[in-house]
Amino acid sequence: MVSFVIRTKNEGNKIEKVLKSIRFQKTREKIEIIIVDSGSIDSTLNIAQKYDCKVIKISPDTFTWGYALNIGVRNANGDIIGIISGHCILIDDYCVERICSAFKKDYNLAAIYGRQEGNNSDDPFEKYNNSKYYPNVDGLHYLSQEKNYGTTISNACCFLRKLVWNDVKYDEKIQSCEDAKWADEVISKGYELAYCGDIGVYHSHKLNYEYLYKKSFWREYEMKIIRKDNNKRVFYFVKFMIKHLIYDMIYWKKNLCRNVKNKQIWAYCFITNIACYKASVIKNINLKYQDISIPKHVRKVGEKL
Repeated sequence: MVSFVIRTKNEGNKIEKVLKSIRFQKTREKIEIIIVDSGSIDSTLNIAQKYDCKVIKISPDTFTWGYALNIGVRNANGDIIGIISGHCILIDDYCVERICSAFKKDYNLAAIYGRQEGNNSDDPFEKYNNSKYYPNVDGLHYLSQEKNYGTTISNACCFLRKLVWNDVKYDEKIQSCEDAKWADEVISKGYELAYCGDIGVYHSHKLNYEYLYKKSFWREYEMKIIRKDNNKRVFYFVKFMIKHLIYDMIYWKKNLCRNVKNKQIWAYCFITNIACYKASVIKNINLKYQDISIPKHVRKVGEKL
């Protein structure tokens, strides 16, 4: 059995498409859907009942990404757990079958995460972001063997073994990046992680400059705390920024969006890299997402996007 765990709060405008994409999977496996809801007041729960979902309600005051996932997985009956966001729609009808086949071939494989595609094909920044971090490639790519895929996963679309979760639970205290911390711990115990471009979801966010800055800042900030990496110096970030600016410019021009103006590309690269730098040198370890302030020079550059 494959159990899907979906965290929701007011996902009424997307959740039916999400659930349909799961229920219409062409597979021999039984499928279970668990909704962990943190206070929806729209049509989310009514739609969930329509698709025979097991609904677990939690208080918004107790919600963290890791806490919601642990509750969902604990109540799941499947050997394989599928984790997708409440607004992420599976790309095709064979995701479950491909995933189960991959897990059967390697019992040391703890988790597989898939590609993400935007719903808005006209947004060059969303297209760039997804093609860079979630490429459309064939086959299974082990993170331990291919550096291009980093050392972490994404819970927007991820499948894992419940046996591994029994060994390594999600951190319930951190505000985000629970997937990255879980991946670190799983790797440290000798398990394998992999990326698979043959499975995935449609997942969109409007990438305006405020969202770009805050998302980039927050992920770097959380990773610094998770990995206790507080010793980076200014020269490291100068080198880091130059490297990534050059890489990003070349990538844009070679692979996509040739009609995007250079100043837009530079603005995108500048904002994301400055956000990472600011997050890495900040001293406050009790920052909340809503407290992130956008510097004036970033706002000025962001207006060019």
